[in-house]
Amino acid sequence: MWFLFLEVTNVVIIFGKNKVSRFTSDEKRLIFNQAYLEALELYPKPTRIHDIKTSFGVVRIYEYLPKEKTRNKPIVFFHGHYASSLMWTPNIESFLNEAPLYSIDFIDEPGLSRQRRPFRSHKDEALYLEEVFKQIRVKKFHLLGVSLGGWKAVNYTHYYPNRVASLILLDPVSVFSPLSKEIVFRYLGSLFKEHNMVEYLLNGQELPQENPFSKTINMAMNDFEFGTAFPLGTRKNALKSLKSPVLALMAGKSPLHDSNLAVKNGRKWVKTIEIENWKDATHGFSFELAEEVNKKIKLFLSRIEE
Repeated sequence: MWFLFLEVTNVVIIFGKNKVSRFTSDEKRLIFNQAYLEALELYPKPTRIHDIKTSFGVVRIYEYLPKEKTRNKPIVFFHGHYASSLMWTPNIESFLNEAPLYSIDFIDEPGLSRQRRPFRSHKDEALYLEEVFKQIRVKKFHLLGVSLGGWKAVNYTHYYPNRVASLILLDPVSVFSPLSKEIVFRYLGSLFKEHNMVEYLLNGQELPQENPFSKTINMAMNDFEFGTAFPLGTRKNALKSLKSPVLALMAGKSPLHDSNLAVKNGRKWVKTIEIENWKDATHGFSFELAEEVNKKIKLFLSRIEE
């Protein structure tokens, strides 16, 4: 049963199901896994692949170690909704020699992680990630999240602030401004023909069907059921408590939210923030404008690491 939950302290409204996220059948999961593994062949080869057992299931994480030793802190990548670590290919490649890198497949999203126990709170969503970081012995890191991964990055930092050296957010949803009414009604209207949503979010552009990563997105939209509630509001209180440096890049052409309001609220709520509105960027700018995004992140991190 779908439900509406209002969390007054964080001004968060969420719709969703309080159950385990999973593929609609074992057969669909196996077909998706095969497509994922084919796409993985085009992904930068990781130093190690971890499958970490947590209180909520098994988490897939990719570890990349630079060829030469560096004092730079690790960078952890949080992917977006319906995506997986595969989306980070053009970004991971750019950072391979900068620092140790870790890319996670969220346990409640389509990927090679598998959820066994449902989340009961936002704290649970942060807890399993903390269990992962403890097991791979990563103490302090820069946290980079895109879209819903940006919300998850803020949520994790809210509960484990001492872990995060800096926070980098790429058009995060339900963080600085609420989801637009249009996207909410489209979402509720579907259960919404999710296969139309990628084109909508990218302002009329389509993911190339011959791209192996695109195939995993399409499969996930048809064959994956989410059990985790989707956040629709903002994280005002969590943002006000942040002490780490924050870089936030908003996409001006994203239909998900009001990017101008996001910039205004970001500057008002976060003392340590550097936030920009990239007026011509779509929600997919982390890979569409990967070179420019990577350059901006590197400049930000170079100041943090000094």
